[in-house]
Amino acid sequence: MNHVLMARSCYGFLALGIFGCSRDALSTGLTVEQYADDYAYLYCRNVQNCCNASDFAYDIRTCVDSTAKLYRVWLQPGPLEVYDPMMAESCIESRLSTIDACIALPLTDACGAVFNGLVPPGGSCQSDNDCAAPYCGGATCLGLPDAGTCTNWAHGKSGDTCHGTYEVDRIGNIQYGWTNGVIQATLCFSTDNLYCSHETGTCLTRGGLGAACFGASTCAPPYFCDAAQKLCRAKGAVGQPCEDTTLPCVDSAYCDSNSHYCKPQKHDGDECTRDIECPRVCVPQDSGVSICRQSGVGRETCEMTQQ
Repeated sequence: MNHVLMARSCYGFLALGIFGCSRDALSTGLTVEQYADDYAYLYCRNVQNCCNASDFAYDIRTCVDSTAKLYRVWLQPGPLEVYDPMMAESCIESRLSTIDACIALPLTDACGAVFNGLVPPGGSCQSDNDCAAPYCGGATCLGLPDAGTCTNWAHGKSGDTCHGTYEVDRIGNIQYGWTNGVIQATLCFSTDNLYCSHETGTCLTRGGLGAACFGASTCAPPYFCDAAQKLCRAKGAVGQPCEDTTLPCVDSAYCDSNSHYCKPQKHDGDECTRDIECPRVCVPQDSGVSICRQSGVGRETCEMTQQ
């Protein structure tokens, strides 16, 4: 199974307790089987919240039993990776905050370091999980589905020579990339208000209102890069004109495709036609309409537990 993109955090984690069962300071972490069972419970509790919000039938015990069986097979280290029991415990702990919410389980630093690859940069690989991730960085297997090569990336700082930008959007989606052929890359993080400048080849601070820009990643939030003027501009507020790609609205609003004016983002349970109208996702319902939800979980996923 492709677990998660390999990444090592710059920070330590303290394993505390799980679901009311405290572990002492000498804890040795979780076995793979315990990790699979705890992960299955977290997933099923999360789905339960989504199903309950939509009044879909759901049986959490059936979900936990069936999911745990699958995870005990899938969540196993591959031939070129090792399992870290302490990071597994920290991964579960880091996700407890979402146990009673209908949101996607967060990809935390601890969860990204549960399975660690053994292949160094430049070595052959068959998946991201085969590659050894550096401290304060990550690794991926480039070139798939053909012959893969392990490539590392480091977390760049202002002024560092760089190869790409690590972007995190408003709902947590991650995008990044760099020049082909580079096996040890440095990425500038949007969360640090940096981008990788193609002109200087270094990590630079994103521009403010009125600054010159050369692409979407070069302007600091809440501004956007006007491609025609090549200047950072303010996004449209509610009631102002807009276009989805060339003149976007502020994050709390969306561009109405009929009027081409910014409207307030809808609430959970409101009817919608596109994800951009909602804080997270627009989910089709049995009635034929779609509504805003925190997760894309639908009736089919919920009722699978009834079988």
